[in-house]
Amino acid sequence: MSSPRRGAGLALLAPLLAGLPGAAGAQSVSLRVEPSYTYSDQRSTDASGRATQQYLTDWDTKLSGSLRQELFPLLRFYASGNYERDLASSSTEGVAAESQRDLWRLYGRLSAGDAILNGILDYDRSRDGIDTRSGGLTTPGLVLETQRFGASAGWRPEGLPRLDLRLSRSEQHDPQRALVDQTADLAQLSLSQELRKAQATYNFSYSHPVDRLNGNEVHLYANAVGFTWADTFLDGRVGAGADYQGSQTTRRLSVLRPGGTIESRVPPVQGLSGLESGGVLPTRITLSGNPGLIDGDTGPGAGINIGYGPSRAGDTDPREIGARLADLTVPVSTLFVVVDRPLSAPVVAAFTAGGVWTAYQSGDNVDWTPVPLAGPVTYDVVQNRFQIPLPGTAALYLKVVVRPLGAAVTSDTRFETIQVTEIQLANLVPAQSLAGRLDTIQGTANANLRVDILRSGPRLTYDFQSFLRHRNSGTRLTYSITNGLSLDQPLSRVLALAARVDRTDADLSQGHEAAHHYSARLTAQPIPAASATLSYVGQHQETRQGTSISNGLLLFARAEPYRGISTTANLTWATGRQATGEDTRTAGAQVATTLVPHPAVSLSGTYAYQENGTRSGAVDSVTVVQRVEGGVTAAPFQALYLAASVARAEAQGRWNTIANFTGTLSPFPGGELTLSFHYTETLDTTNDGRSRDLGPYLRWTFRSGAFVEGTYSFTESNSRAGDNRIRSAAARLAVPL
Repeated sequence: MSSPRRGAGLALLAPLLAGLPGAAGAQSVSLRVEPSYTYSDQRSTDASGRATQQYLTDWDTKLSGSLRQELFPLLRFYASGNYERDLASSSTEGVAAESQRDLWRLYGRLSAGDAILNGILDYDRSRDGIDTRSGGLTTPGLVLETQRFGASAGWRPEGLPRLDLRLSRSEQHDPQRALVDQTADLAQLSLSQELRKAQATYNFSYSHPVDRLNGNEVHLYANAVGFTWADTFLDGRVGAGADYQGSQTTRRLSVLRPGGTIESRVPPVQGLSGLESGGVLPTRITLSGNPGLIDGDTGPGAGINIGYGPSRAGDTDPREIGARLADLTVPVSTLFVVVDRPLSAPVVAAFTAGGVWTAYQSGDNVDWTPVPLAGPVTYDVVQNRFQIPLPGTAALYLKVVVRPLGAAVTSDTRFETIQVTEIQLANLVPAQSLAGRLDTIQGTANANLRVDILRSGPRLTYDFQSFLRHRNSGTRLTYSITNGLSLDQPLSRVLALAARVDRTDADLSQGHEAAHHYSARLTAQPIPAASATLSYVGQHQETRQGTSISNGLLLFARAEPYRGISTTANLTWATGRQATGEDTRTAGAQVATTLVPHPAVSLSGTYAYQENGTRSGAVDSVTVVQRVEGGVTAAPFQALYLAASVARAEAQGRWNTIANFTGTLSPFPGGELTLSFHYTETLDTTNDGRSRDLGPYLRWTFRSGAFVEGTYSFTESNSRAGDNRIRSAAARLAVPL
């Protein structure tokens, strides 16, 4: 496959390499080359006996270099460049396909000054393109050219406000400017001042993005202020804090041509994620906070892997990705899920097939209602994100659910891990509908107060927390106020009591809501090796939909009667009535024991039982889930590790078995030579499935920073749905020059 861009990466690095011999006085110079090769063949047989054979080879060559030099005592220069060429070929049932990807990037930075006064000039340019060939026909893919240049300055005088200034311009387009043609100018100014027990900030920004293909340009002016204060009084008996974050923005949108669209972002206030495991249903699950999903940084992952690695290891539990919104009156018509790398055509096809993504909405992050998709899911190759269309949906919580990539989709090691990095929500609306000027003023205030009413003997504490959000459009005012009392009382050397009661009044744009929360905890620890806790949690909530009540008890006990023996047990019981009039009840028990008869051997066993019941009118339904599991791990010597587990689980009246065995042999675990062998086998009677994964790994470090590594793996899975077998081998060389 020929290309006029062949060798562009080497030409890119030429100025850097040419400067190396004369780089006297350079603080550091580096050049590194990393070629790698991967081969795999995969054979799949479906339930009807139809077999499919696929072969794949991949040559990947990376070349990178950097130069860091101090020109003068207060003037420094840094430059880096990298070039990557990836040649991949595949054959599926005799149909051959090839692809060639060329990626290069050049970055330079000139910095001057010291810790008090400093400035930076920087420039970044890259080009990324891929061509494919199938059936003798070459199809040029999207080639994306990006460049950015900017300047920044900082002033940090002692005792005076800290000042930071940033100016930049970025451009992104394809060579013909037929698919992407965008520019953006940005100016930012920030001031911050540390005060006694407080901090004040001011930020101004001006941005001017232009999207010539979608036919719109925006002038956005933003002013933001912030103030934070916290202090204690009366020898720490009273603590108080407050903060306010406010902003004023002016947006002027001009339509360059009719028919274009624009993203109207809906900012989330909390990122959420979860895993459906152990019989958990997507319609009844509480997601955990995940700040990485809404931090605005699309680089690092947020701990959600949707690559084929989990599936190959037997983990196909659905991944839940969601967000909490601040304004219930603003609908969301599009939800974006950003991933950390470009995806190949087979991977995109697997994720955009019908039924792969599902969406849900909730008002309490507990009970979820399905939201039908408004169209097919698509993938944006420019921003590495999936676009999930929704009917205009206004809700306090929104989420999408997707399973990890199937192990049979690809054997390309780049997609063993695909990290979700961000969730974005927006309305895609005609640009003409937003044309003109829009002024927005909004702010959020928080206040808290803590008073220790009693500090000796029983400790009695009063606390107050408030949240207020104002906006000059949509829902103008939302708030939440909580008043609570907490008690901590040692009853004896063995017993301790803790209790809390609070009331929350709120209006989150759905009218006034009130909730009372009650909790108590009795802890007993007669000896250090044994303890028990009895807890009660209750809630009474009043909303526009009606009144809901819940009560729950939890008994937890722990004992370590002898060294190497540990046992835990818990009993749970809960009842509730929903605002819809539906009654719920839950009862459960779990016992777990760990035995360590020898430092190299560990045994474990668990039994769990849970019963969930609901009653609506005359309809009463009950579901029972049971699980018995045992496991053993052994490390008879440092080079060998063995682990095995077997579990019997009942769900909806049917029992199934899941068994796992893993072994790792590392005769040379460290140093210059590393050699290991792994073997994993999983049995799952739910679908009459069995999977095996085995293979060796070798790494030889022949000098500092230089190594060669190789791996071979054999993966086989069998189930009622079909059989799948993958053999793959890979080698990589890394040499600093």
